[in-house]
Amino acid sequence: MTRVRDPNEEQSVRRSLSALVAAGAPLAISDRGSSTRFVDWMRHLPSVAVIRRSDSLVGQVRASLAAAADTERPFILYTEPDKRDFFKHHLAGFVERASGARTIGVQLAARSEPAFTTFPPFQRLAEANASALCQRMIGTDTDYFYGPFLVRRELSRLPVSASSDLGWGWRPFLFVAARRLGYRVIGLPGDFECPRDQRRETRLDQEHRLMQFSDNMRGLLDGVALKRTMLKSRI
Repeated sequence: MTRVRDPNEEQSVRRSLSALVAAGAPLAISDRGSSTRFVDWMRHLPSVAVIRRSDSLVGQVRASLAAAADTERPFILYTEPDKRDFFKHHLAGFVERASGARTIGVQLAARSEPAFTTFPPFQRLAEANASALCQRMIGTDTDYFYGPFLVRRELSRLPVSASSDLGWGWRPFLFVAARRLGYRVIGLPGDFECPRDQRRETRLDQEHRLMQFSDNMRGLLDGVALKRTMLKSRI
């Protein structure tokens, strides 16, 4: 997903996406509100399909996962576009370790404890507590909120059952829904450190983390509350 709002953000995302394209896999990118110039640049990247969306974050997720599912690959990699270090140094190994077992539904890139300490304090507080609650409901002791994860293709339609205004809560919604359907959710720890230019946090950053925490808790609750028969109808 992309949503570029200023020139500095655009340059950062351009560098990250260039590193991701270098990995060689086909990409489905859903954009919401970026400049025409930036979207045109993405359209000229090799093996990239760009879907323009303007409604919501969940709408972006649905669009990009649907396009990725058309490739009929057994797993789909979801990631935000600001993970340049992960793309350059960790992506290949993470994908290679993907389990072929039919019981694996989601494979999360999880921050090791030393890597987690490189993130801003307020972000750590919000994400550690959100992960702890996910652990209790899903049963896997791991870091749920670094970002990138692999999801089995047949589960990629589950966000269709999520509320359109769920925001970032679509992630724990997907994780708990996969678990309720009998699939395993696993985490692979790695030294996924915070980029140095993202280690300072402002009051606005803290408010953003609070909003994400609220979304995540609602997504977890919605995933637990949704009828299992409705979940099964989506796969």
